Amino acid sequence: MDEHVFSAIRGVRRNLTAEALFVGISLGVLAQALRQVQGEPMQFGAATAPWLTVGFALAVWAAGRRAGGRVLAAYLIAWLVAYHVLFAVAQSVSSAAAFREALPWLLLAPPICVALAPIAALARRSGIAGDTCLAAPIAWSLPETIENAQRGDVLAAAAIAVVSVLPVFAAGRRNVRIATVVVAVIAFGALALVAGPALRGHIHS
Repeated sequence: MDEHVFSAIRGVRRNLTAEALFVGISLGVLAQALRQVQGEPMQFGAATAPWLTVGFALAVWAAGRRAGGRVLAAYLIAWLVAYHVLFAVAQSVSSAAAFREALPWLLLAPPICVALAPIAALARRSGIAGDTCLAAPIAWSLPETIENAQRGDVLAAAAIAVVSVLPVFAAGRRNVRIATVVVAVIAFGALALVAGPALRGHIHS
């Protein structure tokens, strides 16, 4: 009986990972395709925050099955590979050039997953800690939301803002204290507004 239970659990985990890989590949292709379209689609496709937020939302959802870290890693690596492979095809550049473009992000992926997996797990819990964790993707989306709004790309800014709240829905049916989320967004958002542009300035997207 125990063997059947463990086999079922392993099967669920494999399915979650496969689903995360599929979503990562699909959205990586979509992001790069949007990047090739002039105007607001390009700004949304070239953004970083919304695509990372989707991975975080998947991790929050999968944390209920103790698979958040695995799902986040599968999604993020698949997204990065698909995004840069299509970049190489669309721009007719060599695989070496595409790899150089992707390498800084691939190196960042493991520490990002290590940092965000426990945050995603906490986000499923009720209370101040959980609500504070839900504020993280909204905060890291602020720089790109504001940047696009100031540039006049209102639809791109709105799309980034909408995606930033997806983890709230992924957290399941629990009470969320809006006041706690707002305070955390203000605190983390101020940090993101300072650190975000500096980080993006050193890494090409």
